[in-house]
Amino acid sequence: MIKISMKRFNRTVELKLPTEHEHVMVSLWKLGLQRDPAKYTLRELNAVISYDTAWEHQMTSLVSINDTLQDTLMLLQHMMAPPEPIAAGLRAGVVAGVYKTGKAFLTDLEMQVDKNAVYEATMYFPLSGEIVDAKGNVMAAPAQMLIAYEQMIASALFRVQMQTLHSETYLFSEVPGLYKKLLSVHWGTEMIEDRLFGKVVFLLTQKLTDEEAEDAAEKIEMIHGMEFSIRLKQWSVLTEQGLLFIYLCDESGDYGIIPLDDEDEYEEETTCLCPECQARMFGNQGVVLDPEELEEDDE
Repeated sequence: MIKISMKRFNRTVELKLPTEHEHVMVSLWKLGLQRDPAKYTLRELNAVISYDTAWEHQMTSLVSINDTLQDTLMLLQHMMAPPEPIAAGLRAGVVAGVYKTGKAFLTDLEMQVDKNAVYEATMYFPLSGEIVDAKGNVMAAPAQMLIAYEQMIASALFRVQMQTLHSETYLFSEVPGLYKKLLSVHWGTEMIEDRLFGKVVFLLTQKLTDEEAEDAAEKIEMIHGMEFSIRLKQWSVLTEQGLLFIYLCDESGDYGIIPLDDEDEYEEETTCLCPECQARMFGNQGVVLDPEELEEDDE
């Protein structure tokens, strides 16, 4: 087990990995600090990392005392649970000493994701919101307001995902069929006709079966109904009418992934990322979808 001990004045706290964002915030609060792990380096926290095994020692050797606590946790927890389809190669690289820094490991992880991604699957979910004005009055946010603040909503979703402090695929580790194919997953927004939807974009080595897609949808509902909903409350949007709070559900409180049965609604759609399919999609130019463009779309 990897442990991070932090000390300030006469107070000492300890994090046991893997850990969650909420545990980290409580630990910083106990030290009398702001509850943001991105604000403090390991040096500033007088942090000491301990481990039990040679493998854990190899992982911690890539951490710098000048890294922030957030970067340290994300690096270590990415190494502890990398995307399953490329996990063996990444772990072998750590053992062989291929990576001299944590940044080198994360760069190679991104390259391996891009190299092995064959399919992109997108699932859509409803968004709703509430406005709380200066007097504390609460009212439903109109659809046009969500559209007007799409960039801020997408940014809030990105921040909430970052707070997992894990490899993003770790969230789906309890969905075996999906997990063994999953390279990356990102939350974002998309305008469809005249309505703003949330979306979850999966990069995969193989296409999902119907059963795996259903399992993935159920897991997304659980994630939205629990930790994401709690964390999203921290990222309200300031508007002229008041604070806008975003919810990953429709006005009735339904967190479900939107089915395709109704012609006005949308469900999971899958796009092949191989050069041949991309060439057919874009004509004879043979254009391969750039992963950086995917990230820009998600933002």
